[in-house]
Amino acid sequence: MMARQGAGGAVTLPPPIHQIRAAMPPSPARIWRTPAGGTVACAEKLKVLEQNLEEFETVARDILEDAALMGCDVEQVRAVLRERLDLLRVRYSGRGI
Repeated sequence: MMARQGAGGAVTLPPPIHQIRAAMPPSPARIWRTPAGGTVACAEKLKVLEQNLEEFETVARDILEDAALMGCDVEQVRAVLRERLDLLRVRYSGRGI
């Protein structure tokens, strides 16, 4: 993530992620599904899924903010991220543990 140049040349950093999260509206509770449509109920699996989403969100936000700071069209970058996500294939196709 790049630092922002403020007034008078001072460098300002974005707020820490916990402050950003605190300011965001709470996300609705997700119900994770198995490929067969059942509910994933294992607390550890749910925890890992949520942690992965938080990491993904942080990286995606960094990409968009860096693009904005470099003068890129953020909506174009967002569209490229969607394309890349849609092209990702899961390397593991076995049954869940």
